Amino acid sequence: MDNSSANADDPLADSRRSLATGVGERIEALILGGGLKPGQRINEVRLAAELRVSRAPIREACRRLERHGLVEMRPNRGAFVCTLDARDIAELYDLRAALEDLVGRRAAERCDAARLDQLAALLAEMARLAVASPSREYFLANQRFHAAIVAAAASRHLADAYAGAAKRLALYRIGHQASAADMAASLAEHQGILAALRARDPAAAGRALADHCRSGYHRHLGAGSTP
Repeated sequence: MDNSSANADDPLADSRRSLATGVGERIEALILGGGLKPGQRINEVRLAAELRVSRAPIREACRRLERHGLVEMRPNRGAFVCTLDARDIAELYDLRAALEDLVGRRAAERCDAARLDQLAALLAEMARLAVASPSREYFLANQRFHAAIVAAAASRHLADAYAGAAKRLALYRIGHQASAADMAASLAEHQGILAALRARDPAAAGRALADHCRSGYHRHLGAGSTP
């Protein structure tokens, strides 16, 4: 039987897909928030009880997250949060640096005044957090800053590729703490990024974002945690 035809005639198919999507978002949030650690087995029974769903949408959600590189399905053992080795991390940073360059070039061409004001406000928040809060809060503001630049680039396919690399790198960052010096260096790099965007200079914006990504990688080789 053609599964696509069967699903088209199944009034419950969309609701099942929607449930698995919602469950997947919850599991992803647990992973990226550190509630599920790299290498940890995902307990289907416990999650099903916590989310008040059957185990079927848990399994489907884990299969989807496997395609995104966040979960590994092991035969007869279940689902585990992915781990990254040194080669994975280096390759992902190379990929993200290339994507940052493209994001910066497009954002510089398309960023309007309202978006620039938003970035300035986020940068001010980051400056405050760099001296007043744990690195986790700075990291979250940092994510919002980069998300705003990706949105300014206005490319769905580029945004999808960027999100995939960023989420996988988040596995590496879970549990890391940034020093005050690392946050200060990161903040200065963000200031340069915003200056290039304000100047509407695509080459400079792309270079600033790519260099920032590479600097973050080298900070991570030590004790840093803020790419």
